[in-house]
Amino acid sequence: MGKDGEPAGQSGGHGSDMEHRATGRLGRTLTRAALALSAMAGLLAGAWAGDGAWKERSQLIWDASAGKLTRQTLRAWDPHPELDLDFVWEADGGQTTEGAIAGSGRLLWLAKGAPAYDRQAIFSEYEGEVRDGRPDGEGRLRLKSGRLYEGTWRGGLMVGRGMLRFENGDRYLGEIDKGEPDGFGRYASLGGTVFEGRFRAGQRDGVGTLTMPDTRRFRSVWEGGVEISRTPIDESTVTIAQNSGIAVSAYIDTRMNNAFVDADPDMLSYAYTATPSAGEIDITLDAPQILDIWKGDAVLRNDAIDETAWLFEGPDQFAPVFLVVEISNETSRTAQVTSAWFDLAESVTDYQPYVTVRGSGSMMFDPTFYLRNFGWGAAFEARLVYAFGNESGPVTEDFFAEIGIIDQFLEATAIDGLIALGVDVDTLSAADLECPRAMIDDWQCPLEADDFAELLGGLGGAAFVVDNFLKTRMTGQLEYQWVDAGGNLNTRVSPISIDLPLIYPSAWAEGGAPGPIRRGFPTIPLPLDQRNVRIPIPFSTDLAPGESRRFALNFVAEKSSRHLFQFVFELADGSIASSPTVDLLYFTPRVQALN
Repeated sequence: MGKDGEPAGQSGGHGSDMEHRATGRLGRTLTRAALALSAMAGLLAGAWAGDGAWKERSQLIWDASAGKLTRQTLRAWDPHPELDLDFVWEADGGQTTEGAIAGSGRLLWLAKGAPAYDRQAIFSEYEGEVRDGRPDGEGRLRLKSGRLYEGTWRGGLMVGRGMLRFENGDRYLGEIDKGEPDGFGRYASLGGTVFEGRFRAGQRDGVGTLTMPDTRRFRSVWEGGVEISRTPIDESTVTIAQNSGIAVSAYIDTRMNNAFVDADPDMLSYAYTATPSAGEIDITLDAPQILDIWKGDAVLRNDAIDETAWLFEGPDQFAPVFLVVEISNETSRTAQVTSAWFDLAESVTDYQPYVTVRGSGSMMFDPTFYLRNFGWGAAFEARLVYAFGNESGPVTEDFFAEIGIIDQFLEATAIDGLIALGVDVDTLSAADLECPRAMIDDWQCPLEADDFAELLGGLGGAAFVVDNFLKTRMTGQLEYQWVDAGGNLNTRVSPISIDLPLIYPSAWAEGGAPGPIRRGFPTIPLPLDQRNVRIPIPFSTDLAPGESRRFALNFVAEKSSRHLFQFVFELADGSIASSPTVDLLYFTPRVQALN
């Protein structure tokens, strides 16, 4: 066997020396990733390995049936008791029972005694299904280091199918057994090399397809993590120039990402993540909730389940794209880089609206709600179809409201629907309603859903109690149109859910939240709505055999936009080496005054 477990003596149809070196890098990368994956699995392996322990925590829980806060003792399985961490369990809907945590929610493990809002103290954050105190079902785990797993769980272990993202940006997608790749999967390194095939106990084992950064494909056969043969699959055209062993890669600087996110523990912050594939790197904001509201089918919420309007307050919460470019000399002779440039194939402003919904914030009766558009294009001909209901779903008939244009900020109301149901809106608006029974602790009113039924008319079955309020949940669909950069008309339909206050028979004090802290990094502005732009990069160097050089570029754009570009290096002999194509979807909110 050759160096790094490569088969010795491969030549001819089995690929060039550069290909073997790239495969050696992939083997080393996969070995490191498998070890990291095993270590990650070990953090949660206590459920089966027996090296964990139960952890208990006394926590205040809202008891909806009693209409008050109660203190309950919760238990979670701690797979790493040696770290002496605390946990916080936030059940979806704000309800839970004593004992082992279960259901769907958010489980944080953090430094002992630290508050849940201190992001620097969080060791791991799990969102998903839990059973008997352990992750079980579908869930997403993020470690402080930046490592992430999203997929299926069983008894606290990653089992089934999922996606793993490592600190350096490499990704594995496929079958997993007890925390290791096992079955068919796809491992993509950020350098652009991709292996698709069989894995066993964390190692490649069987027949697979090896795709090089220049898109050439090979049939690759492995046994126990060692490649035993490789033959070309096709004679595909080389699309990425890797000059005679000069390799160029680009990846996200996770160290800078972590520094940005941790800079202000009192504010949510967002950075970018990269997904590699053959010949291309896709870069998007590492914020699934934001992307799902912007591009997906997320529910626009301002209810007891979630408040999507508060995911961000301004552009300072979004990091630049911290990109590292690496050029490596994999030949046996010195290579001289004489010039470099940033080659932008295309940039397009993204005018898709980003609409959020927020209630009035009033503690008394108020059917007003607000629609705010953080996108760079207007939403027009907006129309709302809605019904009133409770936590179980809609109860009343549907109502329709013509909203109009949501350019920046729009006030809307559901009062027409309430009047149609016979709600006594005048009394609810003007009266100072008293608690119908004895107060608890001089501030809690033990409301019930049928209280004040004579004022609610046909809305009575759609009223429910939450946090000492009597509310109704307005659900439906917001439909609007928007125009993209090419002048094309698009239609968007988003589900919507808003809890509207009906009655709150007690006093309430309101406090303010701290504002964001501005953070600055040297940045390079990306051009907007341009094609075939070449920007020189002041970079020249001599690369000794086996030597690599890196430099960092921090990108920003004035508006949300999409950018396709490469980094290109010219050598003294006139040849060219290029990075994989970077496909960047950039997000920054349009912020306006609320008037």
